[in-house]
Amino acid sequence: MSERANFFKIGLFVISAATIVVVGIVVLGSNVLFRHPIVMESYFDETVQGLDVGSPVKFRGVQIGRVETITLAGNEYPTAKRYVLVRFALERDAFQLQAERMNTELLHREIEKGLRVRTAAKGVTGTAFLEADYLDPERNPTLSIDWTPDYPYVPSAGSVITQLGDSVNRILFALEKIDLERLILNMEESMLAIAGLARDTNMKQISHQTELLLMEIRRTNSNLDQMVQGVSAELPASLAQLRQTLNRLDSLLVSQQPNVEETLENLRVLSDNLRSLSEEARAYPAHTLFGAPPAAVYPGEAP
Repeated sequence: MSERANFFKIGLFVISAATIVVVGIVVLGSNVLFRHPIVMESYFDETVQGLDVGSPVKFRGVQIGRVETITLAGNEYPTAKRYVLVRFALERDAFQLQAERMNTELLHREIEKGLRVRTAAKGVTGTAFLEADYLDPERNPTLSIDWTPDYPYVPSAGSVITQLGDSVNRILFALEKIDLERLILNMEESMLAIAGLARDTNMKQISHQTELLLMEIRRTNSNLDQMVQGVSAELPASLAQLRQTLNRLDSLLVSQQPNVEETLENLRVLSDNLRSLSEEARAYPAHTLFGAPPAAVYPGEAP
């Protein structure tokens, strides 16, 4: 009876444990089991060392997906280009992407804004992840492809390490093209020419002329300073005198205001008289010159 009870407890324990495991898988893996990621692909014309299937895809440090396939482009498409093909799955809410809205036009608009993916190292462990970001489209052009991608295509950009290596290679190549021996020889010849010029030039005379020029500049500066100080000293007195003159002129105008008004009135009357005389002379010139005609004399009357 006790052995049967023990079997019952063991079976109940196994069933409970299995139920807990199934529930845990459903709860913890619901994001993986019930999500529908958006698969995209990109091509790299460089090494992707350190990038593996399952490596995260991040946007400015935030994980938005993971790598699903890494292979050569020739294994998926009929091409002779030696590109590395990387397919990655993005979460549906990454960049507010929706499956029904992820069309060629929308993706092309984001690519024009500079959307690119590139490999980035994760610390010093040698592993890498895929980084998505908006970069300068002119400095990161798209690779030329001669096939139609099966999934939405996002252009790639060179990794920071690759760009640094290319810059160093360009610098070294430029240094190799410089004729250092000829450059040093030209510098030596230039130094010798400068030394010869210094020997042939009368440095004492140049120094003396320079000293005289500085003395003349100091003298001119002193004269200007004295002139400015003199003008500054006389300026308050001149302003006071001008103010006094203006006050006197104002007092004179106030005291003579009645006479000025009377004079202006006389000038106005004289102007009216001259205008009347001018009009009369224009109408009766003889009357103006000879006055009124003599009185008429009738026969039998004394003049």
